[in-house]
Amino acid sequence: MTREADPAPKATARPTSRPTSRPTSRPTSRSVPRAASHISDGRIRWADDTPINSDDARGRIVAAALDCVRRYGVDKTGMDDVAKAAAITRPTVYKYFGSRQELIMAVFLRVLDDQLDRGLSDFFVGADTIDQLHDGVAESMVYMLGVLRGDEAIQAILYGSRIPLEMLLREAAGLLVGVLQAAIGFVVEHAIAGDLAFAVLPFEVDDAAAWIIRLQYSFLVWPGADEADERAMFRRYLSPVFFRDPV
Repeated sequence: MTREADPAPKATARPTSRPTSRPTSRPTSRSVPRAASHISDGRIRWADDTPINSDDARGRIVAAALDCVRRYGVDKTGMDDVAKAAAITRPTVYKYFGSRQELIMAVFLRVLDDQLDRGLSDFFVGADTIDQLHDGVAESMVYMLGVLRGDEAIQAILYGSRIPLEMLLREAAGLLVGVLQAAIGFVVEHAIAGDLAFAVLPFEVDDAAAWIIRLQYSFLVWPGADEADERAMFRRYLSPVFFRDPV
């Protein structure tokens, strides 16, 4: 892809008062960085919209990096590109992310988190039998595998970032297990049938994440015959990590 040259930022008069940052209860990388930058004393200052805290700053940088990945490709996205997109200096990017790999990893997790937020817990809503809990784990894993295979940004990072696949999946697995814990806990807490609570097995998050890594990795490099085949294998080999079989 040939990039068009971006116009040089124009110097503007510094306002006498700082605009009030928009409050937010959960600063995330979904915030869209402003396109124009403000230069004062030779420094670029967040396009005159100072972050309210460190999480907000990191979120804006991740959003800018994601925009660059989608526009230029992951292999052509550099820290200078991200700094320009976020309307900050390169040293400011490094203040929040120690390396390009760390930043690209954060982009990967943000896209994945967005996708999981949209539907992972839905597979457990209304579950009132142990079999349905088993099915929820299998369906959620099929969904996650589809996200890993289908999202363009995730695919670019998985196969174009030079970050080891197992490292990316390790981080993804930790995120998935956290979402699974929350979803399973909610279902059991609100279940009428007492045997649902009995069905949940104690498990170590790190152990469960490691098992998920291996399964996801195996399906990425060696897919099942079809989605139904993959679902059946998740149901048979992963669900028992979390639940007892129905009596």
